[in-house]
Amino acid sequence: MHATTVVRTLLGDVEVKLLRGDKPPVLFFPGGHCTAAVDWGWSLYTSSGYGLLSFSRPGYGATQVGQLSAAEFVPAVAECCERLGISATSGAVGVSFGGMQAIQCAVVLPHLVPRLVLHSCAPSTHPYPDTAREAMFGPLLFGPGAQRVVWAAISRLVGSGVGLRTMVATLSTGPLEDWWDSWSADDRNRARELFASM
Repeated sequence: MHATTVVRTLLGDVEVKLLRGDKPPVLFFPGGHCTAAVDWGWSLYTSSGYGLLSFSRPGYGATQVGQLSAAEFVPAVAECCERLGISATSGAVGVSFGGMQAIQCAVVLPHLVPRLVLHSCAPSTHPYPDTAREAMFGPLLFGPGAQRVVWAAISRLVGSGVGLRTMVATLSTGPLEDWWDSWSADDRNRARELFASM
């Protein structure tokens, strides 16, 4: 985990991680239940000299803006950039569900976001979190107080075959039985490493 900063905006507190670079930063929106502190392969950008500004979406980390849709969160993103002295970016990057936020920023802030990169973007017609259960428990489980314990428990869980099967089954709309046996031992180890890095 990387140290983050909280930026106070008109919509509330927004947690960010800023890495300066020789080139304008990319606005980075992580997916899943991850905060701005989780490195989702930032070196893909930073190793080429780009700065990086990663955001914790509404309901995660120390971002306290209420339950906002991706479109409603855009003004807070723009205000964070302004307060951090960022007048130009290299683009917006969205991973998984963070892609919805990246798309909204590219559409609403074209003067600030000239490019859009999506990694395994998960489209949705619902604001995140989509269910009442996720809206209630997501901020509790993945908020600043509990998230380290929750991710440590998930890392231990995926150490077993049953635990890994349980976790990856939630990532697919297809039945686990249709694809689990196609995974090699290396595929399973990489999935464990991914969960452990979160």
